[in-house]
Amino acid sequence: MHYNSALDAQRNLSERLDFVDATKVPFLSTELLFENHAAYIYTNRIFQQVQNEIVEAHQRCRMTHFEMEDNTEIYTITDSLRNKVVVRHEVGTESYHCDCKLFLRRGILCCHIFWLFKNHDVKEIPDTYIGTRWLKTPFLKSIHCDPSEEASSSEFSLIDRKRVVTAKLHSLYFRLVQRAQSNDDDIVALFDGMEELSQKLFGGTVPSWSSMDKAQRIEGLYGASRPSVVNVHPPDVVSTKGSGSSSGKRIASATEKAIILQNKPKRRCAKCREMGHHDARNCGREKGKSKM
Repeated sequence: MHYNSALDAQRNLSERLDFVDATKVPFLSTELLFENHAAYIYTNRIFQQVQNEIVEAHQRCRMTHFEMEDNTEIYTITDSLRNKVVVRHEVGTESYHCDCKLFLRRGILCCHIFWLFKNHDVKEIPDTYIGTRWLKTPFLKSIHCDPSEEASSSEFSLIDRKRVVTAKLHSLYFRLVQRAQSNDDDIVALFDGMEELSQKLFGGTVPSWSSMDKAQRIEGLYGASRPSVVNVHPPDVVSTKGSGSSSGKRIASATEKAIILQNKPKRRCAKCREMGHHDARNCGREKGKSKM
């Protein structure tokens, strides 16, 4: 139940954000074409951050130094915070690299690279600097049982095809039941059709959930089989009870400490000349503790 509630909440939030991205028209702050392109591909929240970088590049950034090394253009750009940043542009590969490393940290381009786009009359943001993290399209993934083309083709994708088809089958079943339950003839026809399909596929012997063993149930639940080699194991059991000792000795309680101290022989303090469990060096502190 908790797992289904978490999935429903995630799907609801994703659908609301998709609706905002599909209906809300962002306001453009400049006449640059790559700003319009950014508004088309990025989500509404990320576009606001990208737009701030574009406005910064359009209005406040300026070049203070330029040099050419081999096939690389090296620009020194100053922004509104008076930060001098070096941006390298390889002409042959049309690649850009900025020392502020905003693209590596957050996945969006910085104002310094946008300044180069503006002066090089770039119409659209190159695909190399777009990625798939902040786009509008890749949100239809495994939570909606409709993985994107990129996710399904990637060798590192965790979406199991059998699990996706099973989820689609469940969705189709509930959709048909909802449409047919208002009419008695439709619900009977749906039952007869499913019964006929069951006879055709399984020949009258449909394996029930109770007849499956534990391993098959787990594989059906997780959509994956158990690996042949298990590398993850539970940690070793320790009996130190938080003491951090390798001897296995437990931590003594306050009562036990008081009993041990009471059994110790008393000695005369050289400062107050009284018998007790203290000396002249900690006479005042021990007396204060005993009064409390």
